Amino acid sequence: MRHLIVLICLAGAAHGAELVWDGSAGDAAWGTAANWTPEAVPANNDTLVFPDRAAAAPILNVTNNLTLSGISLRVGAIRYQLAGNTLGVVSVVATGPGIESPTLVSMPLVTQTMLEIRVDAAAARIGFLASIMGPGGLRKTGAGGAGLGASNGYAGATTVEAGILFLVSSGSLGSTASGTTVSAGASLLLLRDVTSAEPLTLAGSGVAPYGALAAENAEASAVLATCSGPITLQGEVRVTARIPPATLLPTPDPGQELRLSGPIGGDGSLIVETSQPWARVELSGSAANTYTGRTELVRGHLRLTKLAGTDAVPNDLVIGVDAPPAAETLALVDLLASDQIADDATVTLRLAGTLLLLSSDGVASLAGTGAVRLNNQQLMVGMGDASSVFNGDMANSLTPAAPPGTGSLRKVGGGTFHWASATPGVSEFGGGITVDGGVMRIDATLDADTYVFVNAATVTGTGTVGSLLLAGGTVEPGTVGGIGTLTCAGLSLGATARMAIDFGASGADLIQVDGAVAIAGSLLTRITGGLASTRVIIANDGSDVVIGAGFSNWSPPAVAYNGGTGNDVAITPTVSVAFATSEITLVESATPVTVSVSIATAPATPVTVRWSMVPGTAVAGDYASASGTLTFPAGSAAPQTFAISAIDDATPETTESFTLLLTDPSSGVAIAAPGSATVTIPFNDGGAPPPPPPASGGGGGGGGGCGSGGGLAAAAAVGLLMAVRFAGRRRGA
Repeated sequence: MRHLIVLICLAGAAHGAELVWDGSAGDAAWGTAANWTPEAVPANNDTLVFPDRAAAAPILNVTNNLTLSGISLRVGAIRYQLAGNTLGVVSVVATGPGIESPTLVSMPLVTQTMLEIRVDAAAARIGFLASIMGPGGLRKTGAGGAGLGASNGYAGATTVEAGILFLVSSGSLGSTASGTTVSAGASLLLLRDVTSAEPLTLAGSGVAPYGALAAENAEASAVLATCSGPITLQGEVRVTARIPPATLLPTPDPGQELRLSGPIGGDGSLIVETSQPWARVELSGSAANTYTGRTELVRGHLRLTKLAGTDAVPNDLVIGVDAPPAAETLALVDLLASDQIADDATVTLRLAGTLLLLSSDGVASLAGTGAVRLNNQQLMVGMGDASSVFNGDMANSLTPAAPPGTGSLRKVGGGTFHWASATPGVSEFGGGITVDGGVMRIDATLDADTYVFVNAATVTGTGTVGSLLLAGGTVEPGTVGGIGTLTCAGLSLGATARMAIDFGASGADLIQVDGAVAIAGSLLTRITGGLASTRVIIANDGSDVVIGAGFSNWSPPAVAYNGGTGNDVAITPTVSVAFATSEITLVESATPVTVSVSIATAPATPVTVRWSMVPGTAVAGDYASASGTLTFPAGSAAPQTFAISAIDDATPETTESFTLLLTDPSSGVAIAAPGSATVTIPFNDGGAPPPPPPASGGGGGGGGGCGSGGGLAAAAAVGLLMAVRFAGRRRGA
């Protein structure tokens, strides 16, 4: 049984004779009849068969211009090299197991409609060294490989339906007007420093280990392959940059780089993998990528370097695998320009994954167990009011024990960012954490150099941080509504800031401070299970006294600044207040509703508490916006009341709600449950209620620097903050 490679030519042409090469004449000339069985000179529309044989590899010369219906070659123990005049063909078919050294076709070819190159065996190879011209296209089929080694001028489309199409020369894919399509299970492979402007449509994972699109370097030098045309992704598309394991390169950066500088679109995902340690894929250029799926780096190196402010990653980004970091599993994504990742993206760092900032960026969510390296840049988390949980490490440098630098983390938006855990002694960055919005929950252990600066948001948790500096906003140890201890290297509570404490029969929230303490803000105490004895809420170290004016709304004896071991802050609540009910209904066109706030025991002196409204699905305009202060007289346990009302209108609306809060109690007053009440405004405009509005995508997450939001309102507060920042290092640090 013969195994053959076949070139088959003009579609629709009449079939001629089949001539089998035997080389009997000894002159390697196609035009010698004695070289063929049956003896005849090849003519138009013939099929030529070149079987396997034991003789040395011949160079066969085409000495006449022909348009053949096919050439059949056997890729086996020997290789053929076909050279000579231009040959018009319809297809080249290679059968048989193949050998490492390919058969070479070095005469020019002409395709009138579609040239099919079929290589059946996965190990078989054919190389086309001369140009392929004509109005037709090129179609690669079969599991084997075909290489294009010239700059080709054919005008039609290129399709890679199976196997591998190798590009050895820039311009190998002919005219860029028709584009190239790589089907699922097939691969387009750029060798060395090939550059292609061809529009590409890619699908699937390709031929292992290459992917649908790949670049490979087997040379002893670092090279760059580039695809500058637009790319369309269909499904999950794998792209790789490779260096064969046996190749030794003199320079480590990079051995093989595949640069995708055109826009990438489509409804698919981009899955990247590069070989270790010197290969990478780069997403660059001035046009944004718009594909709708995720970007995932399985291992190796992905570089994002589009024009600043242009999305290289248009959606979610996944980095690495859930395996311990090692040479064969490491995955690194670095950003060489700002704003490379979409603002609404979730970045998931698996255990072996690292995100390296060489320029600042912002994302909606940060999740996973991998590592972030800030490199003196800023990462913003929480864009679009997103929430996320992160269990990895964050430091300034890739180098362990490097100086803390100036890298920083900024929490923006109205969501919650929960830094749940980190490796002790690893998470250190000198630019600190700025909390501008929402809730920043820190349960991780951070270095003393990693301070936390709060503008107008909430910081909570049970972790360890550097100095905790509040120009505004709230610090609440533990979880919101739960008891816990937060440890810091220094504490400053500015005049517009607040400390919120949960106080129960079994204990109270605590801030453990190993450094200076400065207090000028307010205190909010919530109790569960009734009043209890005195509790320490700030455990100061043994050498620093509390400085500042103290809590603005609590005074001795309800608060002491020399309690505990002599310089701790302790409180003794004497009375508690609460709403009479946690659920209130407010009807349009009805009379105002009276809201009652009760006090548990009669106070010895007058006490006050403030009430306010927090918008929900109902906003000001749906109700009469108001706030106020309630005063409970000395010796009276009578409740105090205020009135709220809805605004009647004819606009059909769904049932809506807002919240009432009790805040800013006076000295010795705790907020008991319920300290908030939900006010519901039912639909009452006749007919069926309208559908609820679509969920909002949220805001952009807030711009500007750390000085926004009135956080530096008073010069005295600034002095306290800076004093604590520099004095609040752990002793012996």
